[in-house]
Amino acid sequence: MKKPKEIVYSPSESRLFDILKESCRDEKSASSAEDIARRMYKRGAAPYHATRVAIMTLKSLGDKMRLNAEPFDLRKSKRRGPYPISYWLEGR
Repeated sequence: MKKPKEIVYSPSESRLFDILKESCRDEKSASSAEDIARRMYKRGAAPYHATRVAIMTLKSLGDKMRLNAEPFDLRKSKRRGPYPISYWLEGR
């Protein structure tokens, strides 16, 4: 039986993974989707819907991390009306 291949991350998912690894190691240091989107793009280069793009990229990153059996899980806070959703990495 062949060993399953690791799923490759896209460039934007890799960038988000690096951002989360360096600054969002637990729930206390979690970053909102807006903060992550701001760090994802260079100054002035962010599209109009940058936060929405970051949220969808974080969703696909979390799915791929689960399939690749990374030593981290991507966690997020519950939606609370007008308050932003926070994301962080948590060890398994």
